This record gives sequence, C-alpha cells and structure tokens, in this order.
Amino acid sequence: YATEDIAQDSRFVRQSNGTVVDTKTGLMWAAGDNGEDVNWSTAALFCEQYAGGGYTDWRLPTSEELSTLYTPEKVNKDGLFISELIRLSSIMMWTADRHACKAKTLDFTSGLLLTIVGSRADVSRVLPVRGVAKKNVK
Repeated sequence: YATEDIAQDSRFVRQSNGTVVDTKTGLMWAAGDNGEDVNWSTAALFCEQYAGGGYTDWRLPTSEELSTLYTPEKVNKDGLFISELIRLSSIMMWTADRHACKAKTLDFTSGLLLTIVGSRADVSRVLPVRGVAKKNVK
C-alpha cells in the first residue's frame, strides 16, 4: 500500500495511513488504541477485525512486543512513557499472553506487566500490531 511518512522521531515513523512503524523492531502499530476499556476476548476480536492502513493481519501484541513501546526516557503529554506518535487513551493495554482466566496487560505509567485475574473484566484497551518486512522499514 502506498503511504507517506507524516511524522517521525528517533525511532518511530508515523504514516499517512494511520500506522506507525518501529524502525528498531520492524513492527507496525496502529497509530492509536481502540478508545475504550474492553475485556481480553473483545480485544483479540478487535484485532482480528481491524483493517487499519488497509491491512487485515493485525493481532494482539505479545508482552515482549508491547514492552518495547515503553520508553522511560520519553513521557508524552498524558504522562505515559511512549512516543508521542502513538496515541494511547488509557494507561493499560492488553497483550496476547493469556492462560486460563488470567491475561497480561502493560501499564504505560510504570512499565509493569500486570496479570489480570478474570480476563473477562473490561479493564484495558488494545493497540493492534502486525509484522512488517524489514525492507519496508526506514
């Protein structure tokens, strides 16, 4: 898909199609979260149905992938430790990590991965991710 870079910092490039490419990991992120607290299953379904940037292979990020966005040296205007190029509307984002009735979420004020007992609770939001070929990374 043809797209234009519209903003960048030392590591992230925001594109005109509503995506942000991480030049360090090669991952492509939605430019913002889903905007409301949902449970883990709804978060996973949101990613499956998401078509941001014209792509249909979005998914929930692993704990490791989401943790790469936590940047203690950068704080955005909302007090979250993440690049200004990615808009989060809450401090907690779901990860793909789930076992039985427990799921993990990342807190962008502390960088801590929290285990939520009762993954059906509407306590977190979702930031979709997809892999991107390294050759497309600038």
